[in-house]
Amino acid sequence: MKKLLVFIILIICILIVVYMPYKKTTILKYDDFVFETEIRDTIKGRRIGLMNHESLERNQAMLFVFKEADKHGFWMKNMKFPIDILWLDEDYKIVDIKNDIPPCVTQECIMYYPSKEAKYVLEIYPNLTNELNMSTDQAIELNNS
Repeated sequence: MKKLLVFIILIICILIVVYMPYKKTTILKYDDFVFETEIRDTIKGRRIGLMNHESLERNQAMLFVFKEADKHGFWMKNMKFPIDILWLDEDYKIVDIKNDIPPCVTQECIMYYPSKEAKYVLEIYPNLTNELNMSTDQAIELNNS
């Protein structure tokens, strides 16, 4: 009986490790401002995004990585706080910005699309794009260290 219990606990631990979502992170910079950034590069990860977050700190961000550049649309369904959304090209240059997007509180949610194709989408603290004077054609730096 004791061996069976140990075996079951071992199997549960293995399943938790295998199926537990791995949290990928990186550091992004804009001028001197540093973003502690979660990466979403899977279909499931991109679908969930910031939905399960209660809030977003000023220096936190979420980076959505797509295989191909396109006019990737985003909505605010099941979000609990507003955000800024930046669409970035393959060189992390800003191609479009939507500021202070509120959470969707209705059944029908607005889809937000960029004016140009983007490979990456960055979600950040609301109105931070205005505070940092971010604009199109400026680049976000990926910290490779």
